[in-house]
Amino acid sequence: MADSANVMTTLEVEEEKVEALELDTAEKLLLSLSRAITNMRFYLPNSPLVRSSKIEFYEEMTDFLKRWDKMSFEVTDEALTYKGNPVYQIDEKANSFAFIFYRDGVRRITFHEGLSSEEVNTFLDIICEAVKSSEEEADIVSLLWSGNFINIDYVAIQAFIESEGGVQGLEEVEETLVHVGNEP
Repeated sequence: MADSANVMTTLEVEEEKVEALELDTAEKLLLSLSRAITNMRFYLPNSPLVRSSKIEFYEEMTDFLKRWDKMSFEVTDEALTYKGNPVYQIDEKANSFAFIFYRDGVRRITFHEGLSSEEVNTFLDIICEAVKSSEEEADIVSLLWSGNFINIDYVAIQAFIESEGGVQGLEEVEETLVHVGNEP
């Protein structure tokens, strides 16, 4: 009987190690995403630094997806979280790609196994465009929608809804989640 308890404890320890590894890998992945976006903002598209950071992000993402099938992170006003744990903090909101997701209503982004390098490049280009543009010029939800992704989906709030009296602002309505992609 005691051996059974020890086996359960050993299994629980192994599960915790796997969860810690998954969380650590998710954190490194979002740092790689941040690095790629930063390089794209400050260097020319044909720069070796831009190319290598895009490739690095793609390779890290595909490695993650091979192991865990999907990478889904939630967007809050302070952090990107993975399975409820903060993995990317939003410090400087004005220049943060993560805050732009939040500001424009994105609440979750999910990457699925089968992700292509073309999808990653389009995704990175969209984020970079949104970061470089002013709030009035770019709406990341519309840009993501135009990406026609197969293996990336997102959930966004519907910030404005039409009513008989006109358009109601977000403060007057409950957040209505709009899901785009292949995940329920």
